[in-house]
Amino acid sequence: MAVAVVVAVAMLATTGLSEHTSNWAVLVCTSRFWFNYRHLANVLSIYRTVKRLGIPDSQIILMLPDDMACNPRNAFPGTVYSNSDRAVDLYGDNIEVDYRGYEVTVENFIRLLTDRVGDEMPRSKRLLTDDRSNILVYMTGHGGNEFLKFQDAEEIGSFDLADAFQQMWEKKSRLYSPNIIATGSSELDQSSYSHHADNDIGVAVIDRYTYYNLEFLESQVKDLNSPRTVGELFDSYDYEKIHSNAGVRYDLFPGGAEAARSRLITDFFGNIQNVEVDRDSSSSLDEKLLALSKTISLLREKEAEEIAALRNASSAPASAPAEPVIKVQRATVLTDDKWWTKKVVGATALAGCGARPLEPLELKARPLAYHAIAWSCDAELAVATDDTIHIFLPEYPRAGRNPEDAGDDDSLQPQFSLTLTACGIVRPDPAINGPLCGFAGVSLPTSGPGEPLVFRGVGGSEATKAGSALGQTIRVEWSPSGLGQNLRPILTVMTTSGSLVALGEYIDQKTAISSSSRARTFKNWKLLWGLGANLPIPDGESKRGFRNMNERIVSFSWAKEITPGSGLLAYLNDVREVVIVAVQFFRRSSEPDESSPDVAGWGIFEIDRFDGRGPHDATETADPEFVPTGGPFSLRWSPWHITSEYRTATVAYLGKNHVGFRRVTIQGRWHRGQDPSVRVEELDTTSICTFLSADAFVEWEDTVLPRFEGLAGAEANARQVWQHNDERMARGIIATPFVVKPFQVDLCANPAACPAHHSPRDCSTLYPGPGETCTNPITGLVVHHPSPSAKPHEPLYTLVRLSATANNQDWYQTNLPPTTPLPQWAERIRRSVAREVSRVEALGGIDSESDTDSEFDEPEVHDMALASEEDVASKVHPHRFRLWGLASSPADGSMAALVSKHATQHAERRPRSRIMFSWDTGEHADPTARHVPKLTTEGTIWESMYGRILDMPSFLLGTTDRSLVHETSLRRAFKGVIPRQECVFCGTGLVTLGDESVCERGHSFATCTATGLAIMAPAVSRVCSVCGLRCLKLSELVRTARRHLGADAAVESAGELCGGCGGKFLL
Repeated sequence: MAVAVVVAVAMLATTGLSEHTSNWAVLVCTSRFWFNYRHLANVLSIYRTVKRLGIPDSQIILMLPDDMACNPRNAFPGTVYSNSDRAVDLYGDNIEVDYRGYEVTVENFIRLLTDRVGDEMPRSKRLLTDDRSNILVYMTGHGGNEFLKFQDAEEIGSFDLADAFQQMWEKKSRLYSPNIIATGSSELDQSSYSHHADNDIGVAVIDRYTYYNLEFLESQVKDLNSPRTVGELFDSYDYEKIHSNAGVRYDLFPGGAEAARSRLITDFFGNIQNVEVDRDSSSSLDEKLLALSKTISLLREKEAEEIAALRNASSAPASAPAEPVIKVQRATVLTDDKWWTKKVVGATALAGCGARPLEPLELKARPLAYHAIAWSCDAELAVATDDTIHIFLPEYPRAGRNPEDAGDDDSLQPQFSLTLTACGIVRPDPAINGPLCGFAGVSLPTSGPGEPLVFRGVGGSEATKAGSALGQTIRVEWSPSGLGQNLRPILTVMTTSGSLVALGEYIDQKTAISSSSRARTFKNWKLLWGLGANLPIPDGESKRGFRNMNERIVSFSWAKEITPGSGLLAYLNDVREVVIVAVQFFRRSSEPDESSPDVAGWGIFEIDRFDGRGPHDATETADPEFVPTGGPFSLRWSPWHITSEYRTATVAYLGKNHVGFRRVTIQGRWHRGQDPSVRVEELDTTSICTFLSADAFVEWEDTVLPRFEGLAGAEANARQVWQHNDERMARGIIATPFVVKPFQVDLCANPAACPAHHSPRDCSTLYPGPGETCTNPITGLVVHHPSPSAKPHEPLYTLVRLSATANNQDWYQTNLPPTTPLPQWAERIRRSVAREVSRVEALGGIDSESDTDSEFDEPEVHDMALASEEDVASKVHPHRFRLWGLASSPADGSMAALVSKHATQHAERRPRSRIMFSWDTGEHADPTARHVPKLTTEGTIWESMYGRILDMPSFLLGTTDRSLVHETSLRRAFKGVIPRQECVFCGTGLVTLGDESVCERGHSFATCTATGLAIMAPAVSRVCSVCGLRCLKLSELVRTARRHLGADAAVESAGELCGGCGGKFLL
């Protein structure tokens, strides 16, 4: 029995008096598997033809169920041909497939035609036509009388197509009337045949019907001006060629056969020719260009006049009348009357730039633990899943970009398009700490060639010291600002093997000189150092110069920002010891000769450790009253309280049904590269006995209060705490993790008496109290920044719980004012879990065999399923959600929720998760945003883009003004050096013109925006990643200061930030 091959073409058009607005093409291949190669070639041939005639990819919907180009049987990998001479590769580089693989189904095809898709469906997968659009529908595959098979799994019948076209007409959104011209490869009871085969490919490469359609279109329809009509195309069908009678129907087209046959081929296969030009916009643009050209001409004339005057002054003849000599002042800053020479560069353009859309981010994995998402002070986002670490870098508006420029599609690109997906399984390889030990002058023993790394476990428990886990990432946390290279934060990850590993940028001198990068990349990201899990660290007391850390780390936390390049880290090991570690990134000279370049590296040493078990007696695991406690979130640092003599903070640590608060104080100023004076109190300031279950955690409130007396500079703007009489109170939230319990602690209080050991029964903390019973744990909590002028009764917070279903309403909670709108991500989850459909529809709404990339883009439940009254009456909720973490941006202007969507009626096939965002739309922008903890430039720009800050900061509105007029410590230090600079080419003086310095003979140099010095040598400056301006390197500033200001001259670390906008450098 012969298998019929059916190729059907349906052409849809309007008959309105006005010309149609657009042409669309829906090209569908319904067959998969290698022996159906010709069907894919059929579709790609038509695809190439309609593109040649002007229909853009944005108006073509291409559906391919299989990828013949990448099939291992393909003798010409990466190609598809429709002719044995293989003259034209149909696959090429510019093919855009909208539906691929198992997405090509009858349901998706019907939804495409009727536009019955959700709002989240991408525009590229929708038929965005109107009532004056022409649509070409081309379908090829296997079938029979009045049906066509989709992937040998389902069929679409003629009645299904008719119903879809009827719905398009009734909606008035696709067709004004049922205007259809239809043709098929064969009539009823006839077969369709292939044209020829390619012996090298081994299968037929095209069908006869499609071959002769293409022959007509390629030879007779050369361009959009072709007069060929539909009737001429149909008349070209010859039985002797096609070996079947091509079917044609005109009865659905107004005017019948005569009207249909007279329509031009290009009405369906080509783009619209009559394009109206907005002459008003064109004339307006011409006027702007004319005005701009006039301005440029005037500026050039004025510049020429000034240069001529300078030359005349320097070359006046001896017989000239005596006049006061006017010398050219070297490196003079322009005054306001010379505004015309200031270039609009850097951050000055950010106020007029739009932000990229903040769209959800898809992840092809799910987290291993809660709190799996973290947001840095520079708005960098990190997520830990079961086997990967995802890092997303924000992208800011480009300097000088005109938001009204239609040709600039930067604002159309989604935010966080710069992404790193790294393996989340980290082995505790001693080589990780090779650079750390090398910087301390310690050489690690090298392993033999081919010698495998064997890690046999570590720690105090019987299981972990005899074996090791896989090393999956279970927690990520960003360090405070200013710790890493270029003052960027570093990412710290904790693994199941008990190690703590830091990731971040490391750029050596050679890389910095050779690089020409003008944008951030992940090229220089490396594993910086590690702690725990037998990793070696420098130890001056050891004979070998290092020791292996025989500790299994189970929790950690970074202290808030201290000074550039310095930080404190606290970690908890499996024997419940809390360890305080000092971490530094600094530079030292590699050779005694000062001319050699400095080498940057990390320094880590332990300061102190104390017992973190608490006063409660340990309970054996076999005890009937045993309750698991602890988790990777058992430590958290409070904000710093800063005075002119010291700064102090409190470490909150969780024990068995106990929360302890230990004070840590830094005496004096911590100078970079030197050991700090740190005192850790021997006893807790206070402690709280309360019921705690597994994965309990603590979060502190963070705020900035008005300036304290006696503070100046950076310390005046640092984080402060609430003041009550003589007490310095810091507040926070304890999550058990089923309920929240506010608390407050005096950061300056003297240690209290150590509580005696006792049983949890004695303090009634063995079980949760009345009203604390809950089975839905808190998996994410954000404590919001309060206004210092209106202290709330308790810390303001927003939390999420693990499970969001239609039967629980506590998955999202907040104590913000009632007028605060619901976050966008929470509103979407609420609608999804509240949705109710019949059980039959819920089971049919998701294809369990689908390979779609996103389970969040599942097709909406349709109304075409035939269900009994009993099924209709049995309503179910088709979806539920799990929420794995919640994070807020640097000033709470936006939040990110890590969620996964699950079906309630059948098992899941693939783990997927999504990062969903919410942001202030502007209606509720907080005017107190300036009081949030001090923001970095990158954090400030993020908040200005996404709603927390009402206006762009003033320093971003005038980068050049700020760097060249406003006095800074660096500018004051080098003020006397600027007039002494001379051109390296001709030795004449320099004049500062905006961001450039020009000598008397026209040699131009970039100006360091931090100091005002001219940059007159290569590889001595750095580019700001925010505004694009240049600043001299710190090492160059030090050499310049010692040469001109004396050997003892010191340069403050403010030189590590851009002098224009305060942003961080690229290299």
